[in-house]
Amino acid sequence: MTYIISDIHGCYDKYMAMLDKIKFADSDTLYVLGDVVDRGDSPVKVLQNMTSRKNIIPIMGNHDYMAAFVLEKLLAEMTADNGETHINKNFTAIMKIWLSDGGYSTFDEIKRLPGEELLNILKYLKKFAPYEKITVNGKKFILTHAGLATAAAYDNLEKYAMLGFVTAKTDYSKTYFSDAFLVTY
Repeated sequence: MTYIISDIHGCYDKYMAMLDKIKFADSDTLYVLGDVVDRGDSPVKVLQNMTSRKNIIPIMGNHDYMAAFVLEKLLAEMTADNGETHINKNFTAIMKIWLSDGGYSTFDEIKRLPGEELLNILKYLKKFAPYEKITVNGKKFILTHAGLATAAAYDNLEKYAMLGFVTAKTDYSKTYFSDAFLVTY
């Protein structure tokens, strides 16, 4: 069976209850349309569970994108050569936005992880795809978190910017593809 969910937002107990309710099995596939992290009390536990399952396919959401961006900067080594540009006013503004929109729960859990595990979680988070193309029962679907903002993206998804997939507002009155359905959160 193929399942699609979105916006887990660190709610581990609800996430596990959902997996139990659908009797999620190794033969099933679950696509998560972004926003795995932030807001809830256990975003890292959700990520850890997802990393242990080959049949859960994460797609990047705006919260995941912000978390990966901020955490990567915080964990990168600052040197004399990059000190002026590594953490600047722009980065600080982005970090404040992330934290104020639920990022504190992710940050709290992340900072308690041992170094190697922290790096593995960040590596996993950064690998979230911007979209997935799937076929179910002969029908084609394009899965993404937020959608597509410009018509040019419809023809060449590979060249469309990640930020568009995680922040664009989908116009559900439009037909985006003649041969596939667009599925967003």
